[in-house]
Formats: sequence, structure tokens, C-alpha cells
Amino acid sequence: MKSPKSTTLSHDGARAAAVVLVVLSALSVVTCAGATRTPIVASTLAPPAATVPVVPPLAPRAGEGTETSGAPGTFVAAAPPATPVVPQGSALARFQAALRDAPQRSTPVRVLWLGDSHTAADFWPDAVRKPLQAAFGSGGPGFVYLGLGVYRHAGVKLQREGKWRVEPRQPSLWMRQNDGIFGLGGIRGVPEDATSTLRLELSADAVRGKARWDIAVRLPTSRARCIIAVEGGESHSVDATTVAVGSIVHVTFQTERGAAVTIGHAANEPELFGAIVESTEPGGVVVDTLGINGARIATPLAWETASWVEQAHLRDPSLLVFAYGTNEVGDEVASFRYGPQLEELVQLARKAAPSADCLVAGPTDREGPGWTPLPRVFEIDSVMRQTSERLGCAYFSVVDAMGGEGSLKRWAAMEPPLAGTDRVHLNARGYGELGDAMSKLFFDGSR
Repeated sequence: MKSPKSTTLSHDGARAAAVVLVVLSALSVVTCAGATRTPIVASTLAPPAATVPVVPPLAPRAGEGTETSGAPGTFVAAAPPATPVVPQGSALARFQAALRDAPQRSTPVRVLWLGDSHTAADFWPDAVRKPLQAAFGSGGPGFVYLGLGVYRHAGVKLQREGKWRVEPRQPSLWMRQNDGIFGLGGIRGVPEDATSTLRLELSADAVRGKARWDIAVRLPTSRARCIIAVEGGESHSVDATTVAVGSIVHVTFQTERGAAVTIGHAANEPELFGAIVESTEPGGVVVDTLGINGARIATPLAWETASWVEQAHLRDPSLLVFAYGTNEVGDEVASFRYGPQLEELVQLARKAAPSADCLVAGPTDREGPGWTPLPRVFEIDSVMRQTSERLGCAYFSVVDAMGGEGSLKRWAAMEPPLAGTDRVHLNARGYGELGDAMSKLFFDGSR
């Protein structure tokens, strides 16, 4: 796929909506005890009663119906209480314990969030990220893809110029491509000549203190090279004299908050596997958004296992989120087959983070021509729910939280709407509602 000569990646809602293909994740917190379904009124999004305690709704989100600073079309959740109380003894007990200990930690509490396109656009993860960071401190934007033609991250503005290649050619496929080594996020960007540049600019409030950068690079040959430059600051030459050839290496450095970093002067196609940006201040929360448009549960299973486990292990996450299912609704694979796939993926991630809690999100409501219900939504939701229970993971049913059968049509008909009219997608406002509801599940309280 040819890349345009110059592509500016903005935060405007229209472009981001093109990135967001489908919604993922669930809000009725159902723990592994297998609670019965309790549809939620779509206009309130209040979580149902469950064995995991939940808090009362947060205050109305800042700028409701207006653009917020940083990203047009996005909505920022209001901060939770100044001294939040995190529940004990729930299905997410270890993660919640990490949140309670956040002020005393030297490293952030990290969430590794894998998913499809509704994850990729970072509206929904960011709506969870913001209240957690408001309560426990901002650990930074976390993982950022490098070299993609159309891409959005809430905490970083990216601008790509020149010729770039994205590998694998079809990132969402569930079969081995190339050598299978695609870093933490499943995609690597390759600058094809010296005119290829990528500029990353942090939003002013992206970190506390200074920013700690970690850029994952591989030089396929001894002749490959690139330069990572801090605008107005130091430069880092990445070549055979400074890093090992043939393996993923991590170039680390610090910048002031709000700084911009440029990657350029490439030769012989160095491979970029993503950047991680965190605060130099101790503690805080980081949510790594690892979403791929069109991905299925089986997509990460096609990556080279040892390499991905190694990269995920370096993140030391306290929570693993698996947000898939909506694309599976449109496939013709027997629904029961997704259970073994999900189990394999969870067990793979546990090799990287054996002490982390896990949270599985099922499919959103999807509807066919004429807004006719699709039974596969509930078939796949049931398979994922049962598999999560067996694996000891918490489960969130998006379709139940939206209100069950026909809820997507009702969301699209709201004024203002929470979903589009294509019978699949939510909009930025809908993602914000989902994120608001999900973020409450990490705090103690009652409806």
C-alpha cells in the first residue's frame, strides 16, 4: 500500500472516526462468578449490580458536547473524588491493590490493552485513562505506534512525511506474516529513504515532571541507520556503532514536558516498533493502547511468540485487557471456536505478566441490514463470558451494558447520537460514555 508523500495526523473527530471501526469492550461488570445479565438503560450507562463493587456516576464530564483542549471531538471525564477508595477482594483484586499502592510505587501502574479498531482510535482507552490518572497520577501516554499513515493517540500529535512502509502489510490477519516479529503493538513502521520523517509532539499535560522516552528499533543490516532528535536538544544516532544489529533494541532518553521528537535521516530501512512515553515522576497510571483495525482474537497469536512475550514482559503490567469480538460477529466461524483462541491468547499474555489480573471485553451490539439483530453477537458474548470465567478473568459485556438487543439502533437515534448509522460504529461521544462507565468499576461505592 503506497503511502502519501505527506500525511499530517491530526486529532479531529472526523478523521479519528475513520480510524475507529467498531466498538469493543464491556461495561456491565460481570465477574468470573457468572452473574446473570442485567441490561442497562443506554441513556444512563449505570453498571448493574455485580460482585465487583462500583461507584456512583462521576460528575458530568468536562465540556460535555464541546471540544476539549488537546483533541477536537473528544470528551474528558471529570476527576473522581480526591481520595478514591479502591475495593478489596474483587475479581480485579491485584490490579486494585496496585492502584492503592500507586503513591508509594517507583514505577507506574500499567494497563496493557489489546484490541481491535475501537481500541486503536484511543477514544475509549483514553476515557478510562483520564479518570485513573486524575486519581492516581499521570504516568504518561504509554505506547505510541510509529509510522502509521492514519493514527491517533490522545496524548501525542504525530506528523509523518516521505515514504513509509507498514509491516505486516495486513496487520489484522491471523496468520504468520514476514518473520512474525512486530514488537509490542503488532506493527512496525519502516522509513524507506532519507526523506522519510516522523515528528511526535507531546501535549502539554501528557506527563508529570519530564518525559522518559523508550523507542524500540531494529537494524536489519549493519548499513541501516536513523537519527532520533529532540527539537532544540540532543540527537541520538541509531546505527551499527551504537546498537546491536538484528535484534529489537530500546533507545532511551529524557525530554522536557511538551517536547517534540523527530525520527529521520534514515538509510537502508531501519524498523521502528513503537515508542513508550512515561513520566519521570514516580507512581501514576499508564494505559498502553495496542489496537489494530480489523483485528480478531487470533491476530496476536500469529506473532512470533517469544519476541512478543519479551516485549510485553518489559512493560510489567498490572492489568491485561483483551477487547475483541465485534469483528468475529461478521465472520462465519462457529462461535464455540473462539473459546480456545481466547484461552490461548490469555495464557500467552500471562507468560509475559504472570502476576497481572486480566479483563476480557465482549462484542458490542451489531445489526444487519434494516437494523435486524445479529444472533452471533450473543453467541460470541456467551462464549467469551464462559471462557473468562474458566480462566479467572473479569468479564465486561458491552452488549449488555448498551441495553441488549437493538441497543446500537437506540444509541444512533439519541440526540445527540452515541453511534453512527452504519450499524457497527460508535462515535467519540459513545466511546466517552463507555470509558466513563468502565473507569467507575475500579473504585468502591454503590449505585
